[in-house]
Amino acid sequence: MHLSAFLKRLFSNQRGMTQTATKTKTQTSTRVKVAVTVGMIGLVAAAAYGFAFAPGFQARRLTKTQPLAVNLRANTNAGAIINTTKPPQTSPTTSTPTDVSCGKLIVRLAPDTPSGTTASAIQQKVAKFILSAPTDCDVTVTKLVFNASSTIVISTSTPRNLEVFKGLYTASTLIGRQRIPTGWGRFIPTLTAFTIPAGASEAVIVTADTVDARTDNQLYVDLLSISTSPILEIVSLPVSGGRLSY
Repeated sequence: MHLSAFLKRLFSNQRGMTQTATKTKTQTSTRVKVAVTVGMIGLVAAAAYGFAFAPGFQARRLTKTQPLAVNLRANTNAGAIINTTKPPQTSPTTSTPTDVSCGKLIVRLAPDTPSGTTASAIQQKVAKFILSAPTDCDVTVTKLVFNASSTIVISTSTPRNLEVFKGLYTASTLIGRQRIPTGWGRFIPTLTAFTIPAGASEAVIVTADTVDARTDNQLYVDLLSISTSPILEIVSLPVSGGRLSY
């Protein structure tokens, strides 16, 4: 073989080996990159899947007995922010208890209540109210609250009293008494409780010591509230008494 032909063949074989080595290196590098990429994806997926079942981790669950309110509020920097909060618990509303098995106590001004021009007296009848019990239960009256308004100037040296009677106006039916304050106003006499039978009515009479009254003085008494047993709904309170002039 000629020397020139031998050298040509030798150089041709060397180029082939170089190309083969380069190709092999490129394929190996590509396989390594693919393997690394696939491996990272697998690790991320496994971590996301396995983290939910890792010891000590428990996902919060939504149940019908624990409703969540979702509030959206705008945020110009980070977009919409979702805030899940449990709605506040509210206490049940309550109202004044009444005995639903009984009807209503009806209060009205008696037709013969005093009014108009009158003369002063030590124990003058100044108001009369009628209390009617429902037909389905007896009613015990335990407290009466009145308001007395007058231009009469009460003596500071001698006590003047307001008195309350049940039914007839006699000494034996006196059920409450209170001293009249200098400026008159609200009074709650110490009351002897009394019972009104079912379907019946009872009169409540108020008297006042008005001996200090002078010409053109006026006086009137209102019934503001009543406490009963059982506790009932009371119709028509407050009830205004007649206006007395002296």
